[in-house]
Amino acid sequence: MNWKLVECEIALIVSLTVIECVNMVQNSPKDITCLTVFFCIMIVLLPLIGVLQQWHLSCFQNRQKEKEYQAKQETDEKMKTWLLAREAIIKDKEKEELTNKVNGLQQKCDSLIENQENELKKFKTYELVEELNKREGVEKIYIEPYQEIKIKVEGPMIILKVID
Repeated sequence: MNWKLVECEIALIVSLTVIECVNMVQNSPKDITCLTVFFCIMIVLLPLIGVLQQWHLSCFQNRQKEKEYQAKQETDEKMKTWLLAREAIIKDKEKEELTNKVNGLQQKCDSLIENQENELKKFKTYELVEELNKREGVEKIYIEPYQEIKIKVEGPMIILKVID
């Protein structure tokens, strides 16, 4: 409701009534009484309009504050959601980076093992046997061709039969 417009309409009615009363040739007591009642009503209505305007303004301001509060709440919720999403993305990236590092290390280990196997394949069997024989805890028993022997062993032990 436009309160300024209401005030203007009331002021216009009052003005027209005053002009009408002044223009009357005969001022009868009845007309003056009507005019007095009208002025009394106006004296009561004009402050009431001011109070209504203040109330309307207060309601408007309260609605504005509530809208601002709701907008802030929505913004806060969006920010929380954004932060949680960001945190999840960061964790996913960290997890992916760790997975990539682990996969890279696994590939390097596989490559090293393969290289070591390839290195060992370069050596002849007798060279490997000679190298093993030089190690501590290794005992070499040589058996001539067509010779039979019985060996009594006690573990732990690994027996390799090398024919070279």
